[in-house]
Amino acid sequence: ELVTAVFMAVACIIYPAGWDHEQVMLICGNNAGQYKLGDCGIRWAYILAIIGILDAALLALLAFFLASKREE
Repeated sequence: ELVTAVFMAVACIIYPAGWDHEQVMLICGNNAGQYKLGDCGIRWAYILAIIGILDAALLALLAFFLASKREE
């Protein structure tokens, strides 16, 4: 689960790098660029992905602590 959280975090960090693509600039305006959306905004999918990262990291920590307590 920790690997999943890391890869999801990397994806959420890299995702805005594509905002300077010409199709994004066509929809969001000419002032859109890397890590700058211009006239568009971040909606629920991106926010839910970040919540999913936090959830996966928390579950990985919980699994680790529960497994270490079980050995005792």
